[in-house]
Amino acid sequence: MKKKILIFFLFNIGLLTFLFLANTEIPSRKPLISQSQPPNTKISGIPSKETIAETVRNDAINRWRFPQSGRVARIEATNLRTMGNIRWISATIPTWKITLESTNLRLVYITNDTGAVMVLAKRDNLQLPKKLPAAVITGVQKEAVLYWHPQFETTVSPILPPQVLLEKAEPVTWKNTCLDLPNSGEVCTPKTINGWRIKVVGITPPPCIACLPGNLQQIAPPTLNFRVDETGKEVRADIPESVASEGFKVAQSWGLATKSGRIIGASPTRWGAGCDNFQGLPIACDPVPVNGWLVKIEDRGKRWHIQVDDSGNNGELMARENIALDNSFDKKLADEVRNLAAQHLEMGWEQILFTQVEAQSFGACLGLPTPVEKCAPDPGQGYRVTVEGKVGQRQVYRVSPNSGIRIEANNGLPPRIDKLPNPIAEKLFLDAKSRLQVALSDLRITSAEITSECFRTATDPPNAPCQVLVSGSWRIVVTNFKRQLVYRVNSRGDIESVSPE
Repeated sequence: MKKKILIFFLFNIGLLTFLFLANTEIPSRKPLISQSQPPNTKISGIPSKETIAETVRNDAINRWRFPQSGRVARIEATNLRTMGNIRWISATIPTWKITLESTNLRLVYITNDTGAVMVLAKRDNLQLPKKLPAAVITGVQKEAVLYWHPQFETTVSPILPPQVLLEKAEPVTWKNTCLDLPNSGEVCTPKTINGWRIKVVGITPPPCIACLPGNLQQIAPPTLNFRVDETGKEVRADIPESVASEGFKVAQSWGLATKSGRIIGASPTRWGAGCDNFQGLPIACDPVPVNGWLVKIEDRGKRWHIQVDDSGNNGELMARENIALDNSFDKKLADEVRNLAAQHLEMGWEQILFTQVEAQSFGACLGLPTPVEKCAPDPGQGYRVTVEGKVGQRQVYRVSPNSGIRIEANNGLPPRIDKLPNPIAEKLFLDAKSRLQVALSDLRITSAEITSECFRTATDPPNAPCQVLVSGSWRIVVTNFKRQLVYRVNSRGDIESVSPE
């Protein structure tokens, strides 16, 4: 009897528990705000999706040349699973996929829930030929990004391949395997190649702060012109052959081996010429506008940036890169080396080429102390950097965050810390050696300063106060730490006076 009562009692308890749980809401294990269920913006204070879409539209207008008349076509919820191969570099979660459209453009953005992080995922020209192969589009976009940012696959790039806009594409038949534009020393096989001539557009640059006046001031996105075969695997710059030849000629005068290198791209550009002789002087000069190309040539990890006019008769080296080394150490230290080397070698700092970078610990005075110098110990890491100027010019610098920068002994000259051009430094060392009767290795330049001079025009009264100061002669101190000489040297490098101090 007692057993039956116990069973009945347990049965009722179980029934009551079941009924209680059935009427109780069990909390979900899903997050309150999921990627497919955007938050209630009225409660959280997060901007509405419409507000975020308008922010995206403004970004497209300012940075990606989207027309003011363009509209927001769609706003969709998204998440990491639905983004495909789109890169998302943020700790936040992608929430919205926003599509913008105009008559001829479609832009797709991905944003987080607040719109603070946004990525342009795709930029399409809706008026391209329907038969243009996808492989051609992809190949050209990737080549364009390599031109603008050679390390985009390993470092953050300002522009990614899907963001490159194909503005124009027309079918073309080429006569050989070089697409009618051979690289230096390249042998082309005669063959009919079906392909395309394509123009692409990049990102709009920020407002120009120091542009040339008048019509030379341009704030427009950069463009590139390409020749490409129908597979998208053979992509070449679309420029006149005379421009390509001049580009290789200039690059070879700056260290490119003969019959080497390839042109990776060429951007149409415009610059002002004719004012080189007025640099540093307060004389008005109206630059002559010149149209041409910025040609980039690559060979074994090095790049030459060559500016060539439309005629293909005049080219100039603008910059050189060593892709592996340029970002291999601290940028501030790299800039210090470039700037000092540019003054020593009398060229633009962009033209300096790093050929070797070695991490080292030098100790006090970077291991190059003068006979009377006492430096604090420097246990930190520094760098020994070898640079190349023009062909045959090579110098080695030591640099560290704590001990500054010094140049090693070079071409028989002692170590230096000054900014004198090499020809002037060499002339003074040889002169001081003769006057002081000491070895070159015992000499140092301890001071090198540019003095200011008054610039006067032919119409200025002789006794009028000076209105304009310009850089004049050098005042340089050379010593063997027992005696020293003070030199006055003009801008041409001529010694004007020498006096003991």
